[in-house]
Amino acid sequence: MSGSKKKEAIADARSDYEKAVQRRTAEQTIYKAWKELVQEPEISLVDLLSEKTQTLCRYAPTREQVELFLSTLSPSKRTSTTTKLDDSRQSNNVKLGGHVRVILDGKQSEARDAISGLIMIIEHLAEKDSTFLERLEVTARGSSRHYIARSAIDVYPKRPDKVAYAKEINHGWFLDTNISNRTKLQIVKKAGEVAGVEVGKDIALLV
Repeated sequence: MSGSKKKEAIADARSDYEKAVQRRTAEQTIYKAWKELVQEPEISLVDLLSEKTQTLCRYAPTREQVELFLSTLSPSKRTSTTTKLDDSRQSNNVKLGGHVRVILDGKQSEARDAISGLIMIIEHLAEKDSTFLERLEVTARGSSRHYIARSAIDVYPKRPDKVAYAKEINHGWFLDTNISNRTKLQIVKKAGEVAGVEVGKDIALLV
């Protein structure tokens, strides 16, 4: 075997080994990710379980691995979790009789729901700074999606089937609406940091 072929063989073997380690680590972490998601349920179960697993161990499980794990759960567990997720979906954007409170420049107002309140804050800050959205786009990102981007496709670069969740806001930007209240608050925090304003005083989303 020539030197170049030997190096290729070693590289291939190393790559196969690393992939096997990644898959094994991801598979072993799925259960831990599952427990955390049940405690803090969000919306898209397979996607979120995959993202949570990757967050915990840096390796994303395959869709087949996640679906196989879910298939091993008892019907009662699946039903219980589905109920929690449905409840979360209904309450994720609505608060206090269908309204949430928003603070802009220290003044309190109301929004129809949490995602509307988030849009109010983002648009308010964008009106004051033409570079705000570009800078926020860089910092407000998830493990597999951009919470705000120039196009709907860019919000979900790895999941084009989720593009419908990207809502167009002013200035030709798109915002991911398939997010939990916790994520909305994280985006508000990032927005405050980017704009250089105090979250809780100058701006706030009270959900």
